[in-house]
This record gives sequence, C-alpha cells and structure tokens, in this order.
Amino acid sequence: MKNKLLLLLLMLPLLITGCQEPNDDVDFPKPQPQKPVSELIKGSWYKASSNAYSRYDITDKVITTLTDPMGMNEGGADYTLKQSGGKTYIELNDLNALYQIYQITSISDSAMTWEVSDSLARLWFEDTKPHQLQFKKRVKHPLEDKITGFWDTAKTTKVTYNAAGNVVKEEKVANQTRGFEFEIDWCTVFFPLTESGREYAYGDWLLKDISGKTFLSYNDEDHPTMITNEILSVTGDKMVWKSTESATVAYIIALRRK
Repeated sequence: MKNKLLLLLLMLPLLITGCQEPNDDVDFPKPQPQKPVSELIKGSWYKASSNAYSRYDITDKVITTLTDPMGMNEGGADYTLKQSGGKTYIELNDLNALYQIYQITSISDSAMTWEVSDSLARLWFEDTKPHQLQFKKRVKHPLEDKITGFWDTAKTTKVTYNAAGNVVKEEKVANQTRGFEFEIDWCTVFFPLTESGREYAYGDWLLKDISGKTFLSYNDEDHPTMITNEILSVTGDKMVWKSTESATVAYIIALRRK
C-alpha cells in the first residue's frame, strides 16, 4: 500500500502539468495568405499548350500577346477579372473588339490554366475557340536587367594554363564578334565586317546558374548550337566573359555597353 501511495505522489506533478492550458504566448508560424488573382496574373507568361512561341505580358488591365520574340507579330487586349459563384473569370476585348471569356481554373506563382466551358463558348464573338490554355510563368534571372541592351566587343584575350591551372601565357587575339544586342527572348549577334557582307544574325540567349557560376549561352540563325560563356563580371557599362576551349586554353572576352 505504501508503494502505491508513493507512486501516486510521484506521478501527481506529471498529471497536473498535462492538464494545464497551452501557453498562449507561444508564437506559432502563421500560414502565408494566398495572393489575389489580380496580383498572381501580372507578369510574363508562356503559353505552354502551344509548341509555337507565344508570350503573354500582363499588366494591371492590358494583355500584350507576342507570337514572335522580336515583337514583329504583336497583339493585345484589355481584360477584366470577375468573380461569380466562387469562380474567377477573365474577359478579353482585343484590338478588333472581339470578345472572349475564360474561367481561370487554377493559378499560382508559376502556372495557370484558362478554360472555356460550353456555356462560356456561347458568349464568344468568334466561332473558333480553344477548350483550354495552359501557361507557365517566365522566370526572370537576377542579371537580366544588367545584360539587356547593346554591347560592343572591346577585346579578346587568349589565356594558356599549365596542368596546375596557372597562367603561362596571355595574348590578344581577333574578336569573333563586333557586339551583341540582348532583349527578352532574343538577341542580335554582330559579326566582324568581311567581304561576305554578313553583318549580323538573330538568335536566342539564356542565363543559367551552375555550381555557383552564371553562364550566358547564345546562338544565331546560321549556328543553332549554343555558344556558352561564363560571366566573370557585369557592371553598368562593362561585362567580362570566359569561354573555355579546353583544360589549358580559355578566352577572356571584354565587352562595353554601347
């Protein structure tokens, strides 16, 4: 009996602690509120449901559509977001006063889907209409704003290394380009003036981060294979690339903003 009484006395503090109210002063993490559709929809979107180039640049009230990265084929529409029955709809009135309406069935920071139901289809001005449009958000690289614009190729230096990675020789060589123009989703490569008369060509470019380094890759109409350079530095008016040819040879390319 004494043993049972002693055990009960030992357990009493635990029972009292377990019955206490939780501490209201503890700060538990709060879930982040969902952004409204009016904010999530802003930005540049690629139409993922199409193999052809199609970009939607969406601001507060206007959608600009581009089917060519250089803006040669540009369209647009005013848009209005509406709520009805717990659903979100987007109404478009394009430059030709053609009316379109979609339900936004899903949207996040990275993707969204628009759908046209049979009931919505009857409201369209046009007879031909898509059943569903899927979009993915264009991700902007932190260096993009520093790089877009015109650049002249100032100097190219060939650097030779030994097996230990030490520089053993530096020599100035001819520039392979006169310069570049970088814009969203396209670039212009300017070639050295030669008798062939090929002064420039259009191409694609992209920025990619690998193992803590940033690389810029570009191509042109005649050379679809991407040329990749490591960005060593970029400031307001100067940029330096490193093009690695082999373990012992690299080219340092200095550019200046035009």
